[in-house]
Amino acid sequence: MARRPGNAPGLSPQDITDILNLIYLQSHRQLVWFSWRPVSPDPGDDLVLDGAVAGRCDFVVSFNERHLQAAREFGIEVLKPAELLKLIGEIK
Repeated sequence: MARRPGNAPGLSPQDITDILNLIYLQSHRQLVWFSWRPVSPDPGDDLVLDGAVAGRCDFVVSFNERHLQAAREFGIEVLKPAELLKLIGEIK
């Protein structure tokens, strides 16, 4: 989704690839020992939330804020990709 036209205004395809590679290099595999499902209208989003809670994440980055509203109950902020890029100083 990050590479869809208009989803990352002001960034070239190479910029997007570089950012995704950086995120990948900083990430780790998180085992999920407990499931909070169902909390979202979309079962796929429940999987994202389970991983974020297990990993004690501060943020979930998604265009689908509506389905991830339950993240806030766990102290996890939901950001759109452009909001994350602003937060980390990649765009203004």
